[in-house]
Amino acid sequence: MAGKDKTIWLKSLANKIFRCLTGLCKLCKQHEKIRGISTIFFIKPSQVSPGRKVTYCSFVCTMGPNKTEVYRVRMTVGGDRIVAYQDIWSPSVGILDAKIHINSTISDAHKGSRYCKAYIKYFFLCSIMKINQYMHIHHWHIPTGVLIE
Repeated sequence: MAGKDKTIWLKSLANKIFRCLTGLCKLCKQHEKIRGISTIFFIKPSQVSPGRKVTYCSFVCTMGPNKTEVYRVRMTVGGDRIVAYQDIWSPSVGILDAKIHINSTISDAHKGSRYCKAYIKYFFLCSIMKINQYMHIHHWHIPTGVLIE
């Protein structure tokens, strides 16, 4: 945040925060097109449920040259302090199942079989949590243009 690209990364961070909550942003007109999904909520430290741990937030900055937004900031939660109260895994396909599926598509390519890919952008962000988790974000990490309603 102290480098020469500071404004680019702050704008990307504002976009990410704005996508995760419902609020207003004054950094640029682009935010009017971004709809918040109410995944995170800001609360006071006194509102944390008794006996619950508060974890930390880390930021990962990446560049995706083929993405619509080239500079991307991800907020990651410190997993070493979270107690999971529900299943936290995502089922995946085994190598044998994948080979069978790919081979059947290749075998039927002469009949017009094709693959279609889909990107599930907010799959984990939109998952319902049975019990809320808490993370601490220092106020100086929140861009000044993001206003919380």
